[in-house]
Amino acid sequence: MKPSLFFISSLITSFFLNVASGQKESRFNASQVIQQISDSLAAHSAYHYKAQMRFKEMGGDTFETRNFSISYKTDAANPLYGYNWEISEEVDSGYLYTWMVLTENVYVIFEGNKGIGYQSLPKTIDLDNYFEFLRRDFVLEEVFSSFFNAPLGDIMIRDSANHYYLTRQMNDLASRQLVVSKNTYLPIQSSITDRDSTFQFVQIEEIHFSYGGHLWTLPDTALSIEHYLSLGYTIHSNAETPDEEEIKTLSPESIDFLLRYPLVKETGDTFSIASSKAGYIVLDFWYASCAPCLQALPEINQLGQDYADEGLAVMGVNCIDKGISATLSTKLRQKNITIPLLFGGRDLLQSLKMNAFPTYVLITPDRRVEILRGGVEEVKSVVGDLFGK
Repeated sequence: MKPSLFFISSLITSFFLNVASGQKESRFNASQVIQQISDSLAAHSAYHYKAQMRFKEMGGDTFETRNFSISYKTDAANPLYGYNWEISEEVDSGYLYTWMVLTENVYVIFEGNKGIGYQSLPKTIDLDNYFEFLRRDFVLEEVFSSFFNAPLGDIMIRDSANHYYLTRQMNDLASRQLVVSKNTYLPIQSSITDRDSTFQFVQIEEIHFSYGGHLWTLPDTALSIEHYLSLGYTIHSNAETPDEEEIKTLSPESIDFLLRYPLVKETGDTFSIASSKAGYIVLDFWYASCAPCLQALPEINQLGQDYADEGLAVMGVNCIDKGISATLSTKLRQKNITIPLLFGGRDLLQSLKMNAFPTYVLITPDRRVEILRGGVEEVKSVVGDLFGK
């Protein structure tokens, strides 16, 4: 699905910064640069390349490095994107974790246990999903889209001997820059800076692209479930499709796993939900790079204060940012977030089949567990009904 450029009807002009070699400022036709980028993408129907991400989370003080392999191929039959895509990440255990999106299904493939899960391809794009985050920032079609679709005058382009530097201020809180090779008109680096408006956390994401000698030749593993099946992988189950009513209850095994899970408090001590003396408990599953999570935290915090005397315990559970728990706890306390902050691992999220955030869980005095999917407003409504307010 190639981006349309008909709306770029005149020149986007900028000026060149002087470089060390004494390069003079000059003016050029920026719309032609963008057109050449588009032509470069359109020249081939398939791409295969690697990328390394340096990622500093909102609230984090150090960069995390992650390695990916990306393949995608034009497919007009794909109803959502116009292309099929596959992104593999090398996880801490040394195995590959792969998202593969074909014309009908989304597959999740884990090399460690040779397991394949899948669900029907959504009919609409939900940018809060993790696999949409991957697609948006790693598939070349989407890496360029914020520049292809920019209003006239929003793009600044700086020139150097071998590269173009494209910068766009997305809004008051976010900016994006691309470094594009003059030889290939493909990105060498993508940088995104986001600032959270609630806590003023800054998130920086740098992605470095490398292409090698087989940029347009997809490997046998790419976009092929049959390849994995031939190697002994097993399709375990079909997940709920996005159009079906989401299940609000958990299996007894998942409930027991949640209640007994050794969560870590900000003091470093372990804590299990099963040990809590509270009657009703609301768990807020959040993480630092989730803007909706951060925006909702003050309301969830207030809910805990409003119903503390009624016996309600409200707790924040973060299963992604355990490595920066001390930094996050300090910064949230500085912003008067007083609910207990608990940290766990991704295995808890996998047990709960949780892939959207924030997600709220209600635990009753008899330790039944219900997932609340309507956001903060549903949580407030449910809690109000419980306590007659």
